[in-house]
Amino acid sequence: MIGAVEGPALGGGTGLVANCHIVIASEKATFGLTEIRLGLWPFLVFRPVAAAVGERRTVEMALSGRILDVEEAEKAGLVHEIAPNAVDRALEVAQTIAAYSPTSIRSGMMFLQEARDRSWRDAGELARMVRREIFQSDDFIEGIRAFHEKRKPKWPSLAGGAD
Repeated sequence: MIGAVEGPALGGGTGLVANCHIVIASEKATFGLTEIRLGLWPFLVFRPVAAAVGERRTVEMALSGRILDVEEAEKAGLVHEIAPNAVDRALEVAQTIAAYSPTSIRSGMMFLQEARDRSWRDAGELARMVRREIFQSDDFIEGIRAFHEKRKPKWPSLAGGAD
């Protein structure tokens, strides 16, 4: 998921942003866990925000209800890039990613999910297994061929080819 934030993303909005894989924000974007101002705690979004910016910062945000400007959110790791038009820039990033191998992206995102909370040893074993599978994929074969021929790859998985 690629998030484009053009204004306030407060409370649950900050949680949605934290769940994005890439976040592009405009200079007008703001972020914060403001639930405490209403007599509430950000229970539903606490974990994804903590995964994005760290538990200590998330506790501070939740306790203070403070609103972060886009520069502070970028420094904290909630925002990856600041752009004048976040939506246009997010679409550019999405188009770039869409040109890559669907097999590799799917495998990488699966690895991300499956490796979470595993030991280093178990995550390493999973990485070796997924890497072996990618090496045998039609997309990888096409990617290597295209590299050697100095051309853009034509991913078989986009054409409905088998992997």
